[in-house]
Amino acid sequence: MARRRSRPLPDIVLTLALLIGAVPAVTGATPLGLGSPPITAKAAVDQVFAGVRELTGWEWRNTLQRELDTVASVPHDLSALVPASLFGGVRTPEPVARPAAPATSSTLVGLAGLSQELEQLTNTALESVVSISVWQPQQVGTEFFVPFAVPTPRSQQRDARPTAQGSGVVFSADGAILTNYHVVDHADRLRVTLTDGTSYAASVIGADQATDLALIRIDNPPEHLRAIELADSDEVRPGALCLAIGNPFGLSSSVSLGIVSATGRNRVGINDYEDFIQTDAAINPGNSGGALIDMSGALIGINSAIFSRSGGSQGIGFAIPSNMVTRVARELLANGRVARGWLGVGIDEVPDKLNEALGVPGGGALIASVDPTSPAAAGGLAAGDVVVALDGVSIAGPDELRERVAELGPQHRARLEVARTDGRANVLVTLGERPESHGPGR
Repeated sequence: MARRRSRPLPDIVLTLALLIGAVPAVTGATPLGLGSPPITAKAAVDQVFAGVRELTGWEWRNTLQRELDTVASVPHDLSALVPASLFGGVRTPEPVARPAAPATSSTLVGLAGLSQELEQLTNTALESVVSISVWQPQQVGTEFFVPFAVPTPRSQQRDARPTAQGSGVVFSADGAILTNYHVVDHADRLRVTLTDGTSYAASVIGADQATDLALIRIDNPPEHLRAIELADSDEVRPGALCLAIGNPFGLSSSVSLGIVSATGRNRVGINDYEDFIQTDAAINPGNSGGALIDMSGALIGINSAIFSRSGGSQGIGFAIPSNMVTRVARELLANGRVARGWLGVGIDEVPDKLNEALGVPGGGALIASVDPTSPAAAGGLAAGDVVVALDGVSIAGPDELRERVAELGPQHRARLEVARTDGRANVLVTLGERPESHGPGR
């Protein structure tokens, strides 16, 4: 004979609770109303058996004596363990005194108002987000970091069909559109479709692989183009609500809601220059170049990549911050390319022991190597120097030095404060222009 296995107490309590809710409906017994006293475990057991005996004539008590005695000995109010809806309106224990909750009607009004605001800012922002069809070789993402351009299946790659699709954001009313470099890279032909369904031929103004940004222009732009408002991405904080807008999988004008998960993400391994806004707003292939906006409808970032093992959204997306986007876009408009400053050094984190020996409280960037033909060598920088400030502003680490040197541009006369074993020194260096073959900001 198989040995009976005793079920854990919570399972038995829940089973009894469900039976209590069902018995009155079957037997015609009077339901337990809101005015009834609290149900104890023993009372619940007795009610269950009464109903079962009436329906089947079968006495369960001998079969489940051990479990029932355990349940019946529990002094707690059973109705507190199961939602009242399962009992048809069972009275729960008297609540502990606490401040009154806001009225339900006020909460609903607040939610309705929030919903209306989201609808309004979404409708406005959608006017500034476009779909981009691209005729180009297929793009292939890395194993985990996936660019969002959607390649068209080979079987559909005919002259009439684009080879990839992405998204874009209207940067200026004269037809300049922001998107990702990987969307338009090697494009033979581009076509931009607005939210109203009208489409226009477009061409590339300039592209910057180092930040994965590109600027294209509608060849004959319509008069009603609306440029998106640009936010100050330095003011974006984790936890802020945001909306991702784009064309995932070719589904135009799609919107998803999320929060800013983190800011200042670098060393992710996607671009040479990284300062990503991380978000959990659902973004998928096809969102490349689309907008990440705040709750005022202003652009805080251009969606660029996702971390994914499946190729779809897993709640980790990366957007290029609007301040970086603005700097790059203005250079692309003016020159068709981005010219970056260059020191010609290899840089690294400063070991704690070296910081202690040099009397540097923290931060800084260690000069690990110097190109003998570089501006750094000409200015007198040497391996082992620790750069603690650039143009009078402290340096938090090598990534910050790299980015700030790049932003200053070629021919800038930079003043670097360095810490050495024999004390502090100021070194003046005229920055060169970063060759494309060099690492970022070196």
